[in-house]
Amino acid sequence: FIFTRCPMPEYCPLITSRFAEAARALAADPGLRDRARLLSVSFDTRFDRPPVLRDYGLRFQPKGLPPFALWRLATGEPEQVRQLAEYAGLDYVEEQGTFTHTMRTIVVGPDGRLRGVRRGSDWRAAELVGDLRAALQ
Repeated sequence: FIFTRCPMPEYCPLITSRFAEAARALAADPGLRDRARLLSVSFDTRFDRPPVLRDYGLRFQPKGLPPFALWRLATGEPEQVRQLAEYAGLDYVEEQGTFTHTMRTIVVGPDGRLRGVRRGSDWRAAELVGDLRAALQ
């Protein structure tokens, strides 16, 4: 979960850079490249519309693959995003044009079940890739 205008370098921008690193790792691993996907969901449903997310995401896509082949960015209607955030244990509130929020990265298995939760931003891309690998076993 992110929002593209996040001003805190240790929050959304850090998570985005970790996802970019994880996407490069997926691209380099045929077993993961064919089976795992990354998804960043914006909770800024008014500003982060598809064209904004596309422009933002293009800067971070791994080279050598079509854009968004492994990692997509999405948003939805406010209630849909709120429900997904609650499922993941993410809290957020809009305050004066920005968001105060917790940090959650979740891993969902091929069966649709929650397989892992990374709280905060102190995890590494290699750890997330390991979580993805474990979820696929």
